[in-house]
Amino acid sequence: MSEYIHYTEDSEPYFPFGSNRGDMIATPENSSIFRHTFEDRGADHLFIGFAEDGEDVRGAFIFRAEMELVKPGFFETLLNEMQEHDWDIIECDQLADGDRKVFDNFVDKQVKKVTNKKIKRWVNAGK
Repeated sequence: MSEYIHYTEDSEPYFPFGSNRGDMIATPENSSIFRHTFEDRGADHLFIGFAEDGEDVRGAFIFRAEMELVKPGFFETLLNEMQEHDWDIIECDQLADGDRKVFDNFVDKQVKKVTNKKIKRWVNAGK
């Protein structure tokens, strides 16, 4: 019994989720899991493809780091369930340039900007 994988009437597995793009469905046909070395583990992700234009594929990312913020342990459980249902799992030696840009953008949105003025105010407040 899967915790996150659902099944169609034809017993086909799928993973439904909500995103800023609306409700989405990942299937073994439209998505893959990308796993990276330890240094880039936070960038492990589920990629759901929407459209292909030659070699370029547009789609949505669900990063391990993002899911760990929301629900610790979720991504690993989902990964194991998807592996049991024959999702493509791609082992990567390095993070692809396009994936790196998307991941860095995600990280930038999570990091609060700290200015020298804020640091000085904080240090002086402790005196």
